[in-house]
Amino acid sequence: MIVINGGNLVQTFFFISGFLNSMSLLSYVERTHRKNFLVFIKAVIYRITRFVPVLLFLILLHSTWLQRLDDGPYWDKFNAYERQACRKNMLWNLFLINNYLSDELRCMIHTWYIAADFQLSVIGTAIILLVVK
Repeated sequence: MIVINGGNLVQTFFFISGFLNSMSLLSYVERTHRKNFLVFIKAVIYRITRFVPVLLFLILLHSTWLQRLDDGPYWDKFNAYERQACRKNMLWNLFLINNYLSDELRCMIHTWYIAADFQLSVIGTAIILLVVK
């Protein structure tokens, strides 16, 4: 029983993501000597294009074909909940704000990390661009 609570592990991944994001951004700024608003927009668009297509595919899978991929005593109950939640709250996931949604009808609960990581990277990018000389 090594891991009782995964909070420290999640914080470690947030740290690694922030470190890599800042190193990438600082090397880009040093190489191009640009630190304006367009660099911020480019960084945000880059993160969005990395996350959203995969999320869209998974949401469409969960809301349509997932029911045909497995079977079991509780599968119908779980899958009906997941299908309904994904069909109702798809946009929360695609806009990467699903970590603010209540737990009642949350589509793919495990994707809260992706939304939180995206939001922290946007804040971190803005702070780095304000601080860098």
